[in-house]
Amino acid sequence: MGEPIAGRVAAAGAWTVAAGTARVAAAWSEGSPVPEAADQRCEGTADFAGRQARVAQAVMGTFGATAEFIATHQDDDRHGDLHEFAEPQDAIYDGANSYVRVGANWTGFFLGDPGGPRGLNDPL
Repeated sequence: MGEPIAGRVAAAGAWTVAAGTARVAAAWSEGSPVPEAADQRCEGTADFAGRQARVAQAVMGTFGATAEFIATHQDDDRHGDLHEFAEPQDAIYDGANSYVRVGANWTGFFLGDPGGPRGLNDPL
């Protein structure tokens, strides 16, 4: 019989890094071990050798939280036009730095040392 599931899960990180690239997805799930589509935070690809990832990420925590906020406040003049936030934002994580596309422009958040500590929402 093959290796126990716990051993395969424990080794999965090393196997993924050795493969070089992976599809990534992140979610916050409440009440279920399997996240629903609304629980999703981001999805995209990661290049472990290059320490880079490109993802489409929710504007407000999760895709569900973003949709709920827009539905609740769409008629509230204080928040302006919220429809632009309905679609996930493109983000690139490059070492310790990140870039978020807002409209047609990219905004960078530079944290310094490319080999340094990762940001809280960095998918790598």
